[in-house]
Amino acid sequence: MRHSPASARAPADAAASMMAGALAHLHPGDRPLIVDEPAGLLVDTLAAQGVAASVWLRRAGGSEAAQAWPAAGPFTSALVRLPKAKDALDFALHAVASAVPAGAEIMVFGANDEGIRSAASHLEVVAEDVATVDARRHCRVLAGRRRAAIDGHKTSLSDWRRENEIAIAGGTRRWVSYPGLFAGGGLDEGTALLLDHLPELADTARVLDFGCGTGIIGTGVRVKAPRARIDLLDADAIALEAARENVLDARLVLGDGLAAAGTMRYHAILSNPPLHDGVAEDRGPLERLISEAPKHLVAGGVLQIVVQRRIKAIELVQTAFGNVEMVAENARFRVLRARRDR
Repeated sequence: MRHSPASARAPADAAASMMAGALAHLHPGDRPLIVDEPAGLLVDTLAAQGVAASVWLRRAGGSEAAQAWPAAGPFTSALVRLPKAKDALDFALHAVASAVPAGAEIMVFGANDEGIRSAASHLEVVAEDVATVDARRHCRVLAGRRRAAIDGHKTSLSDWRRENEIAIAGGTRRWVSYPGLFAGGGLDEGTALLLDHLPELADTARVLDFGCGTGIIGTGVRVKAPRARIDLLDADAIALEAARENVLDARLVLGDGLAAAGTMRYHAILSNPPLHDGVAEDRGPLERLISEAPKHLVAGGVLQIVVQRRIKAIELVQTAFGNVEMVAENARFRVLRARRDR
């Protein structure tokens, strides 16, 4: 398995550093599975001990390509970085429990302000003898042994598929989602405001739904311009599994930035851009989207985003495009539009 060079990885956080230090007291075995630790610190730590770890990343931008479900294994243990949503934690724990044998150690690590203390009850569903093995620097490592029998064990991605109905673009639609997606996979207030004020689009326009989630903006575009060529881009491999079903005949792009779309140029890039990474707010993706958008638009193409009013995005858009229009706002959100002149 190939790993990205250290210079291409995200920086390691305190929880991952503590997990690396705790490995000396645990029993990862000779084929551990590391889950959602994009910096690659644990891979490097184990490699220094002569252990070749495998990696499962749900989101693009880390040390390995993102995947919606881990490889079949079997692995000798699993080390799981605490995700920000509890249903995403349950998803990850059931997934790794399908890839390790009974008795194998399953470890969860994260920060106190991310909710690591309450993660023990979730781990106990798939593991026994759960205990805290280290707690320092406002972080914690939990470990238990994979149960021989797990009540309600969901052993495949399809077991987690959810199907509901949501109202989009004037109609009610069957909608597929999975755990851990933004707004629970449904329609949030900001995206609804953007959909109510879509730009004019030629029927054959090429449109990018950036940070597409389950594909709600792409669906709004398809209603407005039925023959539009739609690309759906998201860093979350599981989000794209939902979007695949929700927006038929769209091109799916897995990546954490516009570069993943390659040399494609669009008539419109539309987005409710991601702003959070765990507990902390990360405006980096928003800033990169705005600064990089002009070179991914045709002449006359538009970038249209929805952001919370408290986010000072107007100046960023003005700097990147030389123009910006606030096309809608409410008590919480603003919809901004800019056009590439040439």
